[in-house]
Amino acid sequence: MTDGTAAALGKTSTSDLSHYYSLKKKNDSRVKGGVSYDSFLAMKQRGDFEDFSLLEDKQMKTLFLQ
Repeated sequence: MTDGTAAALGKTSTSDLSHYYSLKKKNDSRVKGGVSYDSFLAMKQRGDFEDFSLLEDKQMKTLFLQ
């Protein structure tokens, strides 16, 4: 199996991925210090993070044309 095939079959949610990177961009203390994406997902599953919408997030919304 190639990397592209593995990626296409993966269960990565773009919502979770955008949430993770938005927290990294904001230097959120909960994801500082080398917190991996897998660790983030485990933390999110435990309820450590609030609901997230990329287009409703005040800081991230500015990155999109209106």
